[in-house]
Amino acid sequence: MSAVQVCQAPWETDFSQTASRKELSAVIERTRDIASLARGSQWRDAMTLLADMASCVLRPNAISYNSTLAACARAEQWQLASSLLRGMRAHSILPNVITHNTAISSSVGVGFWQLALRLLVEADTADGISFNTAISSCSAGAGWQAALNLNAEMQQRGLVPDVISYSSVVDAGVQDGCWVLGLRMLGAMQAGAVLPNAIMMNSALDAAAKAAQWQAALALLSEFPDHQVAPDVVSFSSAISAAEKSREWQTALELFSEMRRAKVAPDVISFNCTISSCEKSSQWQNALAILEEMWSHKARPDIVSFSGMISASEKAGEWQAALTLLHTLLGRNMRPDEVCWNAAISACGKASMWEPALALLFSMSALALRANEISFNSAIAACEKKEKWQLAAWLLVYMAREGIRPGVISYNSVISACEKGRHWKLALQLLLLLAQVAVLADIISYCSTISACEKESQWRTARKLLSAMSLQRLLPPSAAFNAVISACGAAKKWRLAVLCYAEMHFSQVRPDEISCSSTSRACEPLGLWKVSGRLLDQLCQTSSAVAVSSILRCCEVAHRWQPMPRILDELQFAGVARLPPHAAIFENNCAFCATGACSNRQALAGVGGRRPAPG
Repeated sequence: MSAVQVCQAPWETDFSQTASRKELSAVIERTRDIASLARGSQWRDAMTLLADMASCVLRPNAISYNSTLAACARAEQWQLASSLLRGMRAHSILPNVITHNTAISSSVGVGFWQLALRLLVEADTADGISFNTAISSCSAGAGWQAALNLNAEMQQRGLVPDVISYSSVVDAGVQDGCWVLGLRMLGAMQAGAVLPNAIMMNSALDAAAKAAQWQAALALLSEFPDHQVAPDVVSFSSAISAAEKSREWQTALELFSEMRRAKVAPDVISFNCTISSCEKSSQWQNALAILEEMWSHKARPDIVSFSGMISASEKAGEWQAALTLLHTLLGRNMRPDEVCWNAAISACGKASMWEPALALLFSMSALALRANEISFNSAIAACEKKEKWQLAAWLLVYMAREGIRPGVISYNSVISACEKGRHWKLALQLLLLLAQVAVLADIISYCSTISACEKESQWRTARKLLSAMSLQRLLPPSAAFNAVISACGAAKKWRLAVLCYAEMHFSQVRPDEISCSSTSRACEPLGLWKVSGRLLDQLCQTSSAVAVSSILRCCEVAHRWQPMPRILDELQFAGVARLPPHAAIFENNCAFCATGACSNRQALAGVGGRRPAPG
């Protein structure tokens, strides 16, 4: 018997509290009317009839109250249900187990689990329905531990938990992400000789799916035959969902194939989960095959299907496919949402197709779609990749006018566009604007601006920005140092270039090939071979032909042939000078220095025997 069903016992029994046969007949008639209203969820009329009984000097009994409680429970009117329960006690009418079960059920649907547990405690008599209903309420907030405790208390009272009891505990675990509870409950059911049904098995599968435990989901699916339960579309969909959340696209496809072998017809959810699994792993061709298969089934693709497919195309860089899918969606009179539209814009953005990206952006309003930060960022990115810095900057302004607050990604894309377009002043202005609009600049913001300054030889500004990064507690990457070193080198500020290189070590940033090469090139025009010689340790760890050439060129400019044999020995020991490009550098620089030295014989003797092996 359901907790919200009206007692079906004969009306003529248990009316000992009524005063006379005439009154008894009137009470029975009114109670039947209330029960009829309860079945139709007409709780207001049921409450009115109950109140009329008291005004007509008719004494309502437990059945009258239970019927009214049932009407309130169906409508989730938990406050009225609690009031009726208090009214029964005030009129010395003893609530029975049906009364308490109905009152408890009124609080479950609205999430008042505390009330459900309190009513269970107050119940003089409680049966399996009482506990099952209270356990169900735990999924609304009390958590799986409370549900598990109720299950244990149920057994302590001599009540045997049934499949509903265990399923309700598992459902509570799903809300808290406690997927292992499903396995525990299955074990407890087996120990208690309770045979699980499809609902229980699917609840355990759902718990594993929501926690992305695809291996546990597969194990549970394989146990269905052991429990004499046939997996249905819900079972397979949950298992596919678990694989999808774990990015196991091959497992998802295999489960989808197994589903068809088991002659279980996939539904829209099954198809969508499989498409989503392929989308997350950039398997857009497999996703397209699943979408095409949907057309041959009764399951018609919905907006989720198209969104997943468009997103898969976007990740694979197939912008034409994304636009085709969007056109198909519109041709089927389906209303697109912002998710699939943004995915199409992003697909165009990644392919540097700025014109279709802008067309999609400005067509959103015609479809009653509201562009958001993602929409604009994708369009700005398309302009940035094509060096359309004017359009990127205009979109940033237009974005703010539309009431959409640009974030750091928006600003970074425009700064990068200015850097590519060699507009360092605008890039710097945008970086400074970030602080005014309360947007926190990140490493990308600074690096793009420093790179813009480096391209226009703005070494002073580049150095200041590098220092500002440290003040903002942002660790500059090697790319930022390299840009400053290059800017200083281009301005013939070799001391600052070397100082910046030294700062890399102080900041615990490992110099790379570009760092060493840029610093060596900064020293090269003045022949500062001693300074470049200090970079030898780093140069020996790199295979940069440019770096090796620069340090030898310093010796060449200074007409200092003497250090060259030692330098080349160390480079050969590190395995650098054996590479073909460096062998050519060896030959050219040694010959030049030997020719320009004061004593050609002495120079040639100095480098003799150190020629690298060919190739």
